[in-house]
Amino acid sequence: MKPYRVSVRFYPDRGQEKKSIDFLKQLPEKKISRFIVDAVTEKIAGSAVSLSASDLSAIREIVRDELRGVTFEAPPEKPTQGITELTEEKNAANQESVLADMDAFFS
Repeated sequence: MKPYRVSVRFYPDRGQEKKSIDFLKQLPEKKISRFIVDAVTEKIAGSAVSLSASDLSAIREIVRDELRGVTFEAPPEKPTQGITELTEEKNAANQESVLADMDAFFS
């Protein structure tokens, strides 16, 4: 696969770009491309995660608006556990039903 190529130009008459030129001149020539690729990659990864103070404020306001009409209350008490054992009649009927199902399945 061929690498994606791009030409980058820095203008020495622009303050921040002049600082960038000075910094890049300190790097070995073969390391400049790698440095720029890493810097762009880190910038993209960082911008996807970081939120400004105004973003956070807007999110808080949206949550407040949405929760204004919501009423919070304690969850209902858990119902008491009922008797889980079968009576003799229900147990016998259950066994007959299971046996009948198995006979139908294996027939």
